[in-house]
Formats: sequence, structure tokens, C-alpha cells
Amino acid sequence: MNKTVLRTISIMELVSNHNKGITLSEISKEIGAPVSSVSDILKSLVYTGMLEIADEKLKYYSIGMKSFLIGRQYVNNINIYDIAMKHVDDLSTKLNNTVFLGRLAGDHLTYIYKSESKRSVSSTCSIGSQSNLHTTAQGKVILAYNADIAEAALKKELKPKTSRSFTDASELRKELAAIRTQGYAIDDREDDEQLYCVSAPIYDVEGKVITAISISGLYDELRDIKEEIKAVKETANIISRKLGYFDDNDEIVMK
Repeated sequence: MNKTVLRTISIMELVSNHNKGITLSEISKEIGAPVSSVSDILKSLVYTGMLEIADEKLKYYSIGMKSFLIGRQYVNNINIYDIAMKHVDDLSTKLNNTVFLGRLAGDHLTYIYKSESKRSVSSTCSIGSQSNLHTTAQGKVILAYNADIAEAALKKELKPKTSRSFTDASELRKELAAIRTQGYAIDDREDDEQLYCVSAPIYDVEGKVITAISISGLYDELRDIKEEIKAVKETANIISRKLGYFDDNDEIVMK
């Protein structure tokens, strides 16, 4: 391993976690390297545009435009299908049930990937098929995190798929608010009389939610719903991170 390269990467990761910048002495202390060595690396990174000096007087270093452009190129080359497929399969194996990846398409939900376990129940939903936004867990997740799309849907007639589907706009609005608070959605036989589904949002690099992941199983079978909620949210978070999304509580996520 090249020590200088590893040290350079450590510096980049450290600087990226300090929005207001970080000084030479602070970097040296954090990574445990001599000031002289760190200084040489910083000069090269600033010269190439990977870092910038945020404050000329105090010499605070921050992420440069070149780093941003490289990161954007990475994101532009991402195919969500390729990123998510393995994690969808892993979740299906772990929970021994069917897992779907769905994406907003017009005013409907389109299933773009499906992973079935040996115990999975037969589902009429297949890759490429569409479902209503207001009757599915994934659809409600997308509505919850897209105000404009939700408002448009709430103004239309909410046609039921089952006797448990939301048909009242005010009740659905309350449901969407709850989804945003808890970070997941439940479909309790609202799209299919036999199925109970749990879904969580997948964020893209811009923090938008147009994709969701869900697990589906028979409503009357023995299932640990709390465990399913936790696992679905964790998997959604992993995929979001790999798509380049991060929030204020995250450190480096674009790995």
C-alpha cells in the first residue's frame, strides 16, 4: 500500500466531514501525521482543485469543485437497478419473503425489481407492472415525500382496491404525515385482501424520493413486523447511501 495515497484519502474524508473547513494543524492531529507531510499533500490537493482554502486568513481547507465534479460523475453513472439488486435479494433471503423495488412512473408505481424467497407467496405483481400510489405501501411512501404529487393525487377520486383502501383525502393526508414521521409505510390489505406490506423510502443524491423498497407477505402468517420494519429501513438506507445521499447525521456515504 502506498502510504502517501492512503494519507491523502484520509485527508479528503476528514475535510469532507467539516462543512466550515478544517485547519492544517487540526488535520495533522486528527490523522496522526507530521504537519510538514500534511502541508505538502494539501498544497497538491488545492492545486488540482480537489480542495479549496475556505478562509485565506485562517487557512481553513474545504472540499473543492473538482471533488464535487468527480462525485457527480460517479452519481451520473449509477444505475439504481444494479446498486439495489443485491440488497433486495439479501433482504428477501433474510426475511424469507418477497421484496419489491418500485419507482414512480407518471402517477403510478412501477415495479422495477422483485426478489422471491422459497417461502414467498404468489403475487400478481411482476416486474414492469403498475399499482396505485394511494393503495400500496411503496406508493404511499412516494406520496409522503413528494408534496406536489401528493396534492395532485388527493384532488382526484381515490378509487379503492379493497375494503381497506384509503378513499378519504383527509384520512390519507394524515397517513402520509405519519409516514414522514416514522420513516416507513404499511399496506394492511389495502391493495390486496391477502397481503400485508412494509415499505421505506430510497433517497437519491438530491434527497428526492421516487423509489421505494417493500417486503410483502400474507397478513395472517406469523411475522415479526418490528423486525421487518427495521430491516426494510436499514436496507433502504444502505441503497440511499450508495446512490450518494447523505444527511446532517451522516459522515462519508458515497463509497
